[in-house]
Amino acid sequence: VHSDFLRPGLEVACRLTKCSLVPRRDTSQIVIIDRQVMPYPENPDILIVEAVMVNQAGFRQPAPLVEFTLQDLTGAVIGRRQFLPSEYLPVKTSGPVWMEPEEPMSLHLKILNAPGDAAQFQFKFL
Repeated sequence: VHSDFLRPGLEVACRLTKCSLVPRRDTSQIVIIDRQVMPYPENPDILIVEAVMVNQAGFRQPAPLVEFTLQDLTGAVIGRRQFLPSEYLPVKTSGPVWMEPEEPMSLHLKILNAPGDAAQFQFKFL
């Protein structure tokens, strides 16, 4: 249920009847506040991607699927991959991972450097 008006009442009803609601999710409210991409010191064919993201929604939500895209100088895509939370979180956890409102969450990736000259990169939350 995505209605801010109905959700609180449904949450109370579900606690009483032992039902469950689909977690609230609004990936448009997740933003990157810091990021960097650098070559892996021991292997120039690998890039290290580090970022900090924040959930700006007024509710906690599941950590998103992260799509990382490399582009050349013209904006043409030269590499793209999607990562699960278990692949990008620096600390491995079991079970669902939640992003609390306004709490920074680190993201850490090691990816193969795409052929060509990567000049730009982009994150997308799914």
